[in-house]
Amino acid sequence: MGAKEARNRPLSRPAACNACGARAITGHGRAPPARRPSAVLSVLPAAVAVVGFAVPPARAAAPVWEPSPLHVAHGDIVDAGDRTVLLRGVNVNQLADHAVGDPGLPTVVPLTRGDFAEMASLGFTVVRLNVSWSALEPRPGAFDAGYAARIRDTVRAAAGHGMYTVVDMHQDAWGKAVGTPPGTSCPPPLERARGWDGAPAWATLTGGLTTCTVGGVREASARSCAAAAWCSPRTCRTSRSRWTGRGR
Repeated sequence: MGAKEARNRPLSRPAACNACGARAITGHGRAPPARRPSAVLSVLPAAVAVVGFAVPPARAAAPVWEPSPLHVAHGDIVDAGDRTVLLRGVNVNQLADHAVGDPGLPTVVPLTRGDFAEMASLGFTVVRLNVSWSALEPRPGAFDAGYAARIRDTVRAAAGHGMYTVVDMHQDAWGKAVGTPPGTSCPPPLERARGWDGAPAWATLTGGLTTCTVGGVREASARSCAAAAWCSPRTCRTSRSRWTGRGR
């Protein structure tokens, strides 16, 4: 495999299993690669590489900078040497479990190892990695080890290019299951709601409320209100009447 093909090879997607604990997410108990440890802010522990000394070749390649563990001191983010660190970040959403609007189109552009090389070349030093509860725990208590491995691989790929990772358990409008099911109509002035990303369907508690929304506002659906357990069905009806001018 040539260098170009290796750089653009998609990140691995190991097979899933039905049960694994938090250990699969953090990688605790599993030794990191000796040359490229993972580095994560606030979610996964940062690792420090141990570099052995050897006789350099005639034309030694430039060393890869390994991210240093970070902490906060006097209101600043500093590294292990107490030097102030200014992070320049970019969003990475390819691991998020998005609702599908058009089955004929991909929800995201596939993530490759070459993407991190390009990010680093543009001066980025940290990525916010969006991950989804619906993909991590598709059934109650059943964690997807393959998805956890993809998270680890992505963190390590970023660290290999000197970039930190903030792992973000992301959500937009609660999750995919708040979308109005196919074949369901919504009476005016209500409109069909689109599904988004975040919580799994088994954690979306509708209470029999409508999925229809008002004016395309994604958080206005009574279903997302009930799903998030922010209110009871009675207070959700009160909230809905404020949007529509009528109760249910």
